[in-house]
Parts: sequence; C-alpha cells; structure tokens
Amino acid sequence: MNTPTPPYTTAPLIVLLLRQRYPQLPYTFTETTTPTLNEVLQAIDWIGAEIDMTLSTFGYYIPLQLYPGDTEWPAYQSYFLSYLCSVGVAGYTIRSQKPLATPGREGTQLDDYRTEYYKLLQRLRTGEILFRADFRHGTLAEKMLTPPSGPRNEWTAGMYDPSRYESLEGYTRRMQAVRDYMIRGWTTHEFQAGVAAYWNYAYPVTGYGPAI
Repeated sequence: MNTPTPPYTTAPLIVLLLRQRYPQLPYTFTETTTPTLNEVLQAIDWIGAEIDMTLSTFGYYIPLQLYPGDTEWPAYQSYFLSYLCSVGVAGYTIRSQKPLATPGREGTQLDDYRTEYYKLLQRLRTGEILFRADFRHGTLAEKMLTPPSGPRNEWTAGMYDPSRYESLEGYTRRMQAVRDYMIRGWTTHEFQAGVAAYWNYAYPVTGYGPAI
C-alpha cells in the first residue's frame, strides 16, 4: 500500500460512520443539507491538517514516508488515519444538525465523536500510538522508534544510552572495573583504585566528567 496523503477520508465514509450510531437520521450531504457537502469537505481538510500538525510535531515527516529499510507501507496505519479523520469530521457534522444543535457535555451522545477524536489525538501526541514511518532526527519519534546505540540502564533513571556521553573504550573500562569488583573479588579499595584509574585515563587534564 502507498503512503497516505490528505484527504484521509471522504464524505461517503463520514456517512457510513454516522449511520452506525444515528441510523434514524438521513445522512446524505448535498448543497441543501446542514452541513452542506462543501462544508463537510472543508472540515475534512481542517481535521486532516490538525492530524498532520500533530504527527509533524511528534517528529514524523509530512507527508508520511516509509520507515527506513521498509519496502511497503502497513495498511492498518492508513485505515487508522482514515478512521481518526472520519471521527473528527463526524463530531463536527453531528453538532451541525439542527435537531441536535444545542451544546452537549463530554460523555453525552452529542459529544461522543469529539471526545473519541481528541482522546485518539492525545495518544498520538504522547507516543502511545506510534506510526512506523520515517522521522526527523532529534525528535520524540526518533527516541520512541529507534533502539539505543549502546547498553542501557532503565530501572533507575529511565532510558540511558551511555554512548551519548562517553566513548566505547571509556565505557568498557568502567564496566570492567565493576566486573572485577563483583566477579573477581576485588576489595572496596581495589575497586575505588580501578575507578580512579579509569577517571584519570578519561579526563587526564581537568578531572571533570560524568558522575560515577
């Protein structure tokens, strides 16, 4: 499947979605309905732009591109985008109907499409829902989609990638000192001397460096 581009949904799909919850209403968009067909098409563009802004802010390239190394776009991601945009437009449409035009509270039938749409959008903003797509470097998308480039310790300080803070050789020396202390039976004094040797090797001039 090709990568999706706006518009992510169509007026017939909006009708299909609305009929699942409101079968009693005659949803056919024309130039005389409320909203009109042109208004629904405009809402599709607006909701699609909001989705694109959310994805771009998270770090994805817009328009969406294949994840590096992939040869095919996952179809389920396109279907999700279509559903998300349809739900957003459905929320606008149902509030435009004159029989239901009074303001509704969150959780009521009038507001259910809007509530669902913004909950899904929030999951996109936080990375709870991830797309397998190409991303810009230094963004949340890169952090969530790529594995760390070195060993990590995530039970004390979250995701930790030591290769971002020191060389592989320096990190290896530190790990060797810990290994000698735990496996070879170094005394505390010997362990401290080993760490000091690493420290003097890594920072021979200033003596300043990351906390040990």
